[in-house]
Amino acid sequence: GSADMISATAEATGSASNIRYAAMDRILGNFEFRFDVDVSGAAFGALRFRAPGVDTGFGNGYLLRFTRTGTVMLDRVDGENQVTELAYAGTAMRGARAAIRLSVEGRRIRVFVDHLPTIDVVDEGPELAAGALVLVACGGAVRFDNFQLETGPNLFPAAAVNGAALHRVATDMSLRMSDPDGALDFRGVRLDVDRGDGHG
Repeated sequence: GSADMISATAEATGSASNIRYAAMDRILGNFEFRFDVDVSGAAFGALRFRAPGVDTGFGNGYLLRFTRTGTVMLDRVDGENQVTELAYAGTAMRGARAAIRLSVEGRRIRVFVDHLPTIDVVDEGPELAAGALVLVACGGAVRFDNFQLETGPNLFPAAAVNGAALHRVATDMSLRMSDPDGALDFRGVRLDVDRGDGHG
């Protein structure tokens, strides 16, 4: 399989600042996503996941926000004016830059900031369906870099080898992307597939 980032820009309602966002063209349920973020040039950066649509930067699903003052917040959005705060960490980031690791498994969400456990919460609401992954910049430029996406074992059939019958094989997928200029255009994408048999 493959994945691409699709860039888009939308104006922020009621604000002079614009919102820029990029969405991955894959539907993700359980996954682990690692990346570096620099929000020194913006009001905040955010990551939407399990998003049912990508027509705008914000909407239903989960919203993980990072502010330049070091705050990390996790919300669940279930419609207009239906926002549930799941977790808040006031001084999680040392400054406006950090390495982030997001782990999503069922209704459990874990966030690590600079390798330190910061958020570990189980959403008590109904489990959200798999959805899109959206990077968001609000009120300025947010730099996202050094991406690593792991979707864990999947059950897509592997190609037959030496005439053997097709069978399901556990496959780990890793997606790495770089955005050197912070423009959320993602022109360089590398997809690594590790079949665990020495022939990845």
